[in-house]
Amino acid sequence: MNLSKLIRHDLRCGLLRPRCVLIPLLAALPCWMCYRIASISGFQCSLGGYMLYCFMGIEPIRVSDTMDKLRLPIMWLLLMSGCLYLNLDYMLNDLSLTGQQIVVRSGDRREWFLSKCVWNLMSCGVYLLLVGATAAIFTLFTGGDLSLSCDPAALDTLYRGEVKAGTVSPFTVLTVSLFLPYLTVSALSLLQMTLCLAVRPVLCFLLSEVALLLSVYCSSPLILGNGAMGIRSGLLVSKGVDPWIAAGECVVIVLLCAVFGAWEFKRSDIIGAKE
Repeated sequence: MNLSKLIRHDLRCGLLRPRCVLIPLLAALPCWMCYRIASISGFQCSLGGYMLYCFMGIEPIRVSDTMDKLRLPIMWLLLMSGCLYLNLDYMLNDLSLTGQQIVVRSGDRREWFLSKCVWNLMSCGVYLLLVGATAAIFTLFTGGDLSLSCDPAALDTLYRGEVKAGTVSPFTVLTVSLFLPYLTVSALSLLQMTLCLAVRPVLCFLLSEVALLLSVYCSSPLILGNGAMGIRSGLLVSKGVDPWIAAGECVVIVLLCAVFGAWEFKRSDIIGAKE
């Protein structure tokens, strides 16, 4: 089997699995909270507003503030963690079923792992698209506008006065609420999958969660997670993190995981991997 056939196999078997029905449920939670805030404040939220709220995150937290009250962006953590959880076990499950035969037939272990990388990137893309589709359906049911732009006054309310003055363009909305979250979850998901070659999946997932929690308390574009928080993005707030540095870091991590993972899988014991 060549690389293209391996990719087709993974996309056919790994995308749109039954567990994907959980994605709209996860996305509906922040949409409902956004609708409640809009209703109380007396404005109608557009699709762009719902998407920006889904990936709002939380403003930088000082460690001293945690002594008084623990603050976590629960909705943001749920959305980010949901993708990581859904992608956690596919590679090892496939390897424990027909994967070993496919590896032998392909004749190149590196291509088998690279196929899993392509699947992982596509799976993260499907996840974000389903989140966007859920927000669009929610917008229609609540009588909102499907525009990707966002009224400055509405966003100022949603982001608690942290945003810059001026109209938020569709490009900014797509970058903050789709492009950067996609790169972030892709980098974390591939890092998680690569680590699964050496340690147990549960530990890999916990390490991913630690990285997300670290980003809650450390505002830096070099810490994975900050790039996917709209309320910390330099595109929306003053003194925010540089979104392009965050995006570049994610791309570098994706490439390193693909290269190192392919090298590691070539020399790993796939017989023991299923145990």
